[in-house]
Amino acid sequence: MDGILDKKYSEGRNTKRSLKYRLWRRSNEVIRAISQYTNQSKKRKIRILDLGCADGLMIKKVSNCFDIESVGIELAKDLYELAKKNCPESRIYNCDIKNLEFLEKEKFDVIICTAVLEHLENPVFALKNIENLLSKNGITVWTVPDPFWENVATFVGHLEEEQHHHIPNLKDLKNLATKINLEVIEAKKFMFSPIGFPYEIIIEKFLRKLSLSFLMANQLVIAKKIT
Repeated sequence: MDGILDKKYSEGRNTKRSLKYRLWRRSNEVIRAISQYTNQSKKRKIRILDLGCADGLMIKKVSNCFDIESVGIELAKDLYELAKKNCPESRIYNCDIKNLEFLEKEKFDVIICTAVLEHLENPVFALKNIENLLSKNGITVWTVPDPFWENVATFVGHLEEEQHHHIPNLKDLKNLATKINLEVIEAKKFMFSPIGFPYEIIIEKFLRKLSLSFLMANQLVIAKKIT
């Protein structure tokens, strides 16, 4: 069964420094991707789909930066209720991201899938939905924890082992994107510290130049639909 988070996760994102920081970093990467890789026309809203939107806080952060029309998908009932409360302007659905036939006539400029794929027993179904629902030249943003540091965190008791299934590495993520006919336009590791560190983003750029990306705890893939 897919790993499902609950209301405790949302409460932690309001109180625990580590969870608050991870939300900020992931949201920051999504906002940067939209700024860098999408055409932000003033004539229409950016159409965004957030798969596994949890309590809706990422949608809320993105809406503070762009004029958006957003849809959120969340399987956990209590998180779905929170997302509806936090994002009254969004369409939020309580359903499985593998079963999105009701959206088949819609197209999205941006599909967000952050900290989700590792919770799925078989992420291929979700990824096929991403390819089907992306507009031409639309982008999708994925984040997944690094497998090595995830195993370390689980070993020391920082994570509940049953929450996550197979965790792909960066090469696997790029292959998955290519398999569903998406062009990978950016792939990197990020998040040098799980709780935040002064000048962390600058430090990460320096570490990449030194080929020390393995020190980072998260992985990012941004892919584009070109056909």
